[in-house]
Amino acid sequence: MIPAWQRRLAAALLFAAAAAWAQSYPSHTIKVVVPYGPGSSPDSVGRIVAQQMQEALGQPVIVANVAGALANVGTAEVARAAPDGYTILLTTNTPHAANVALFKSLPFDPVKDFAPIVRLITTSMVLLVRSDFPASTLDEFIAYAKKKPGGLAAGYGSAATIVSIAKLSAARSTSRSAISPWRYRRSVAEK
Repeated sequence: MIPAWQRRLAAALLFAAAAAWAQSYPSHTIKVVVPYGPGSSPDSVGRIVAQQMQEALGQPVIVANVAGALANVGTAEVARAAPDGYTILLTTNTPHAANVALFKSLPFDPVKDFAPIVRLITTSMVLLVRSDFPASTLDEFIAYAKKKPGGLAAGYGSAATIVSIAKLSAARSTSRSAISPWRYRRSVAEK
């Protein structure tokens, strides 16, 4: 059995080492990788968080937008980074949940390569139509979509929306998909 004085000494040394390490972090710039483009919702949240981190930690905190492949590019960059706390991922559930279903393989393991720190925000998804659209409930919308030759087109902004549209189509349609996703492209008049 280890004498009590040795256990106390070991505990004191561990406490001192932990305190010393905590005081040395951070010693240089922290990079917050946002795997979406500038101006996106995650980018906006990332910039607010980075500013608050910088004020609290007393070290520069930069936001690096590394978009591409439905957030896989930036997420993979963080997975390859040294696990030292100086490269942090601020993302949505897309690379860790939706992309698992959308891609045959990912350049990272969503479970093994990451450890969650905090949930920052919770958002809601909504299904919107123009105010003059001939349906005002989900059931009316589905009935209208089923009657429409060729189905309807739906715009989406993320991979999670693609999955939601697919689930909506599968749950409410008996044969072919009543809702076809399409990506929004600005017209020349809008540029």
